[in-house]
Amino acid sequence: MNLYEYRNEIPLNTLKSWREQILATAKFKPEGWTGIAREPFRHWAAYPEFTGVYEEIFECLNESFKQDGFNLEPERAIVNMYNHGDSSWLHKDTEDSNAWTILLFMNEYWKVDWAGDFVLVRDNEIISAVAPTPGKFILFQANILHGARPVSREAEFARMGLAIQCINRSKI
Repeated sequence: MNLYEYRNEIPLNTLKSWREQILATAKFKPEGWTGIAREPFRHWAAYPEFTGVYEEIFECLNESFKQDGFNLEPERAIVNMYNHGDSSWLHKDTEDSNAWTILLFMNEYWKVDWAGDFVLVRDNEIISAVAPTPGKFILFQANILHGARPVSREAEFARMGLAIQCINRSKI
């Protein structure tokens, strides 16, 4: 499976600082696309320039990826917010096998029964499910079908994630 999972790597105070910077500057709009051309947008998203806090986050996370033999070059950042009732869909970021996506779960707190898990799918089966717990980050091959599962109505706030789409210049 082409998924690398990193648990409890980001200290909560660092995560909180990054989250505050993103929330203060990101221009969220209901632009999270459903993947179906005729449907309206279904969740809040921001597509910031890859500068400042986004570069800082990438450099921090990239230390772990380098240790695993990756040579990642970031291409763009997307910040997604999912509330109860927002639509999510399974999708591929690209068909390029050299493309990888980093996903950092940005909430300072999350109960597992609030759902919002990230899933990877192959042959109509979920092959991996990752709970969006604070500071956890994953790296996965972007041409694998994936998506965020719906957030439960018990969730006290939106599930926030930062996706950084990259090209892998190594031979992994």
